[in-house]
Amino acid sequence: MKIPINCSVRRCCFELAVFGFLLAFGSELLMGQSADAGAKTRAEEIELARRDRVARLWPERESPMVQQANKLLERGFKEGASTGKGANGPQIVLGGMRSGQGTSFGLGYRRSDLLRDHLGFRFTGRGTLAKAFMFDLGVDSPALQTDRFRFGFYAKYENSPQMDFYGLGPESKQEDRTSFRLEDFSGDLRMSLDFLRYFRINAHGGFLNVNTGRGKRKKYPSSEDLFPPESTPGLGEQTHFTRLGGSLQFDYRDFPGDPRGGGNYLVGLTQYWDRKLEQHTFRNLNLVAEQYIPYFNRTNVLVLRAQSQMTFAKDGQTVPFYLEPVLGGNEFLRGFSWYRFRDANSLILTAEHRWHVFSGGHAAVFVDAGKVVPERSDINFSDLEVAGGFGLRFQMESRVFMRIDVAASHEGFRLIWTFNNVF
Repeated sequence: MKIPINCSVRRCCFELAVFGFLLAFGSELLMGQSADAGAKTRAEEIELARRDRVARLWPERESPMVQQANKLLERGFKEGASTGKGANGPQIVLGGMRSGQGTSFGLGYRRSDLLRDHLGFRFTGRGTLAKAFMFDLGVDSPALQTDRFRFGFYAKYENSPQMDFYGLGPESKQEDRTSFRLEDFSGDLRMSLDFLRYFRINAHGGFLNVNTGRGKRKKYPSSEDLFPPESTPGLGEQTHFTRLGGSLQFDYRDFPGDPRGGGNYLVGLTQYWDRKLEQHTFRNLNLVAEQYIPYFNRTNVLVLRAQSQMTFAKDGQTVPFYLEPVLGGNEFLRGFSWYRFRDANSLILTAEHRWHVFSGGHAAVFVDAGKVVPERSDINFSDLEVAGGFGLRFQMESRVFMRIDVAASHEGFRLIWTFNNVF
């Protein structure tokens, strides 16, 4: 049976892309007409430096290596050459898409100084060789934000035609690998507030429209050919969610991009309402605990991490499989393939030892243990899947910009090369 692609989601994607391109083009015309040829007074130099700082504080989805490349490229772009505004203008983007679709790359455009700094935006388009692609748009107001309070709007359309699915539950089999298309369009208002030095409140609310269809991964069947849709909630369906969530975080890590000490603890809750099918209304609870224990003059660090995700469906409702917790891939249970285990609840435990080996990086050995279970009462330390390995981490400006890991499990070996830290 051929699953139709949701036309409304495709239309929203087209509108988001057109709006982003028009916003980038219009802002370039606006700034081109109003920008001075250069800073002629001390006040103007101070203002340009302030705008440069605001632009660089915009949250990045890429690694520090890409940021450094953008700094070099800015010298050749109009805005960077004429005003020195740094991070404003065209950009290259690397990564930031859904895992398992291949390395993503593309172009973006950013402005943080429109309407006297009361409007900033960032629009990107990126894709992979597997024909996955994404458009996203972030909007905020730099002049109204502070170091402690941040807010903005973020919208994204993403199409991933080669998502892996092995079935639900801890007993899923490696030989049952299939693929499906996951297409989603979302928009959320986001806010975060820092208080009492180490505490942070995060909140978000918006919509999520999802479409699933036939997978396009070669040599593997489409998921609905092996798994009946009636036993896999959400497979072959299109639905619209409204969501609202928040989290409380206690974060006292010394360098969040590459911690050498401290800890990070988070409790998050998100409510989803199924507005179209009225079959998938549920809550997701996320619990995270990380502790970094340094020794030998902080050249060695022992990292301990635990995370559990639990879902709560209303009576007569189910959790769609594409929103259930997953284990496997480059971050969690690294010795197993992407999305290897999936179910309503999950537990993952990690112990990692890191030590300094050269000025630009460190080595690590690690052990991951975890499982997925259908019932919350089954979350315990029995029957855990185990994986382990070693790797190298490369640093730039107190952040890990590239990671190479070799991981193993009873299902084989995996070589991981990525431009993000593990967590």
